[in-house]
Amino acid sequence: MNQETDPKPRNRETPEEPDNRSWRYVKIFILIAVAIPVLLELFTLFNLFNVRLFEGEKENLPATRAEQKVGIGEPLLPGTVPSIILKEARVWAEPDRWVLDMTMEVEQLPEHSYTLNLDSLHLHSGNTIAGPKTKQWAGGAAKGGFRTVWNMPPGDTPDRLKVSTITQFAEDSAHVITQEVSLGKIPVRYPSADTVQTRQDTTGR
Repeated sequence: MNQETDPKPRNRETPEEPDNRSWRYVKIFILIAVAIPVLLELFTLFNLFNVRLFEGEKENLPATRAEQKVGIGEPLLPGTVPSIILKEARVWAEPDRWVLDMTMEVEQLPEHSYTLNLDSLHLHSGNTIAGPKTKQWAGGAAKGGFRTVWNMPPGDTPDRLKVSTITQFAEDSAHVITQEVSLGKIPVRYPSADTVQTRQDTTGR
């Protein structure tokens, strides 16, 4: 008895040839070798973009108190009326103390009573010298001056000044501004004995 044979042989999966597998691995390695430098370059560009964007945002931020240092000839309270100008400032280095000598000029005084208070002086050492040192002007004056003297420990220098102003409109109506002002670099002078005596006679100390 003859066995029937299928004229169409069945398709059988043949194993992949070694050359095809090697070529596939080569292509994968090539893709990885190309992709890594591209990814690193994109990552670098992304970081540069973020840094520039962050720096641009910092430039647009309002200045902090430490950046707004008031120097000689500048207003203590920018943008306020009347304008309080730090006209002169120096530190006298005396043997037993250092003395901050400041002169302020107030311009555009209001028609009402105006009071300037220097409430306290903060030093770079962290110490605070309490005030207040006060000057009041009646309404109608064009401008006025105010000189103050602060005794500090030897070697210490001023850092911040607490300032408050009061514009008195009526007995029960007043406009008050209080602010800490960072002071810029104030020159230090080493006076002679004659200069110390003259300044003491002038300030009454």
